[in-house]
Amino acid sequence: LNEQNLIQLSQDVYQKLQKKKYDKKIFVLGEWSVIFNEYLTNSQLRDLEENHKMMYQPLSEVLLFTGYESLKRTSKNQKGFKEKLEQVKSVMKTISDELSEYSPFDRDIDELLREADGRLPLYAGGAGRYRLAKIFRCPEHVDGILAVSSMYENTATIQKLLRDRDKEEIQHPVLDLAYDGSSHSNNKELLDTFMHYI
Repeated sequence: LNEQNLIQLSQDVYQKLQKKKYDKKIFVLGEWSVIFNEYLTNSQLRDLEENHKMMYQPLSEVLLFTGYESLKRTSKNQKGFKEKLEQVKSVMKTISDELSEYSPFDRDIDELLREADGRLPLYAGGAGRYRLAKIFRCPEHVDGILAVSSMYENTATIQKLLRDRDKEEIQHPVLDLAYDGSSHSNNKELLDTFMHYI
């Protein structure tokens, strides 16, 4: 797998996405170990994919963000590491451009980092800085945001409090969903209502 393969794959994905009609476009972000675990979410996110365009936070973007965060915290000369991060950033930008309106990537990772610095300067848990900044910089063409976490996750609780403080700056409706793998939660009803009203 190289850069050229990724670009070709992005072009193929874009062509396929253009052929399908979607009811709504939803951006999903949060605790990645929950988002991508169908057992914990009772396959509710996957079920939405039948009729809606589900755009998931790119794990590659989370890792790139974390790499730049790591670079800021060290005093060692990390020239080689920084060059690798810049390469990844360049490839992600190209892929994002190819995916056009279906891209889940941020327009500018440096601006995403600045957004995180402004909103939550000192936090290191659960990709919290990334997740909070991304809600404020979510792709413009989505209809709503699902903020997914495990039940009682501290990062989700902190983010909700900070989001409520600046909620008028969020461009899209946000639904917080907490999962623990049980089928008795009311997440299905919350999702149905959210999808109906956005």
